[in-house]
Amino acid sequence: MDDAKKDLFWVIFFLIIIALVWYYTGGPNRPTSQEGLFLYKPQERYSEEVKSTTEKIIGTAAGISLEIDFDAIKQSDPQKEYIKIKTDWDIKSSTNISDWTLENKNGIRIKLGAAANLLLLPGIGATGLLSPSANETIYVTSGQSPIGMNFRLNKCTGYLAQMQTFIPELSLRCPHLIKDELLPAALDNACIDYLNQNYKTCIAIFNLPSNLSTTCKDYANYRTTYNGCADWHKNDSDFYDNEWRVYLNNASELWDNNHDTVTLRDENGKIIDQRSY
Repeated sequence: MDDAKKDLFWVIFFLIIIALVWYYTGGPNRPTSQEGLFLYKPQERYSEEVKSTTEKIIGTAAGISLEIDFDAIKQSDPQKEYIKIKTDWDIKSSTNISDWTLENKNGIRIKLGAAANLLLLPGIGATGLLSPSANETIYVTSGQSPIGMNFRLNKCTGYLAQMQTFIPELSLRCPHLIKDELLPAALDNACIDYLNQNYKTCIAIFNLPSNLSTTCKDYANYRTTYNGCADWHKNDSDFYDNEWRVYLNNASELWDNNHDTVTLRDENGKIIDQRSY
């Protein structure tokens, strides 16, 4: 028998031995024989992975998610570094997230904290709940609040930008002092004409001409401040904006400029959303 035939003989011999062992250990009735070539069917494995990822990210608060602005999150100045938390348009009710936290890749976890829904300075209402409703955005800045608290924006918050810097900038769309008001009957025509010509949106009017009445001066001095505007308009149906500002009071940047994982957790520590970059 030449070498080729000997090799073929041994190959056939070992195949027969393997077949006999397989048959006497259960053969086609073994559980592993039912599994095919894959330990898991590919479509089943993919389905399980998707389910696991969804449970991890969405948690129990579907409708609230993180959004990363890459220009903002890569800022080294904590006053300019921010991320966004957004609520879906179709959530049914407001959610108190005051005790929720944000966490970076190093495990530094900071509570979002209370927020003033109706902001009146200095500090009145600052212990309210951070409770966004449907289709609202929360800008979460790593640094300190320019006014010392978290707050919800409204149609008068543009006045705050006169003395402080906010990033992102506040909307300057305050109610017009004359056109959007039910004016007090005590204001005379000279006062109304002056205010109508000189009022600039969200800018305080001080040092009025001496010929104007005291009533006119008092009205203008009060109404062109944030507190005066808010007190006058707080019951308007369109007073509140769908935007909040939250500050984590960190002395340095919280998010790595090159790579980080932002994790939003609820008050029990469960992951609500997570984003990596």
